[in-house]
Amino acid sequence: MKKLSRFSSLDKILAIKRIDNDSFVSINPIIVPPGAKAGFGGLLLGQSLLSSLYTVPKNFIPASLHSYFLIGCNPNLPVKYQVENLRRGKNFIHTQVNAFQNDKLIFTSTMMLNKIRTESGSLNKVKTLHKVPNINDGSYIPAEKLFEENIDELRLHSERLKSSPDVIDDYGERFQLSALDYKFPSNFFNNSSTIANQDEALDYFVRVKEPINQEYELFAKDGNFPSADISLGTDPRANYIAFAYLSDAYFILTLPYFHKKPLYTHKFNVSLDHSIHFHTGAFNSNDWLNFHVDSPRSLYDRHLMRGEVYDLKGKLVATCVQEGLTTF
Repeated sequence: MKKLSRFSSLDKILAIKRIDNDSFVSINPIIVPPGAKAGFGGLLLGQSLLSSLYTVPKNFIPASLHSYFLIGCNPNLPVKYQVENLRRGKNFIHTQVNAFQNDKLIFTSTMMLNKIRTESGSLNKVKTLHKVPNINDGSYIPAEKLFEENIDELRLHSERLKSSPDVIDDYGERFQLSALDYKFPSNFFNNSSTIANQDEALDYFVRVKEPINQEYELFAKDGNFPSADISLGTDPRANYIAFAYLSDAYFILTLPYFHKKPLYTHKFNVSLDHSIHFHTGAFNSNDWLNFHVDSPRSLYDRHLMRGEVYDLKGKLVATCVQEGLTTF
């Protein structure tokens, strides 16, 4: 595993360079999740979205993306991204981003981007789906602290952690030095609760540590040409890129929670696909985002995860859906 201390900056994690008008390549080594062999899927999501945004005017933001993980990402090879413009309209642009390693297609994503709008539209309704929990009431604990409190129990239940003590250190380093902050409920790592409906939904919080530009209005007014520099400090659309990255961080890994099993007890786990619908024209990935997750179906070792993502004011920011192949 690449030491996360070298990649606590999301700008460095997601950095790419342009090869030609529609082609890009990753710059830094690929991050591998603790205990895994393939590169982190969130990196492919973030870098593919970044590649797409380099090919569209600055006043276009992501509306949705639908992605498939085809082959595990080799952490020892760079990733090349090829952007194909499927349709360029006045208000919507559709792109297809394919990721390659050694000329093999490993990942593909179809994206729809829409022009930033200052008015909300002719017909508006957002159903209140969920009441965001109070992050400050003591029920949600910093991930590093909660992980340390559960290390012994996790090691007891997980064969991987028993046989590979270094993985424990890697998880601890991930929480301490990662580009992301987490707050989890006390039963996150081992949901053995017998409370009725306790396993029907899970709430946790995530945010990006590194400051991100929030000047959306400026880009809406002066954005008829593509940006030459998209980074956390220069372009507010980096909030979407950061979200794509963090949306894959603990999504499918929460599956054991819904089956009353401790986390990290799986024998095999890969993401098959990942979809995101964005519901707002402006949001801040530096603020705490509430992931409200459920898992409506597990069959044939394929497990479906759904997540509604809210800001602390209760505004629906995005909806995520992912299917994974997981065995226990």
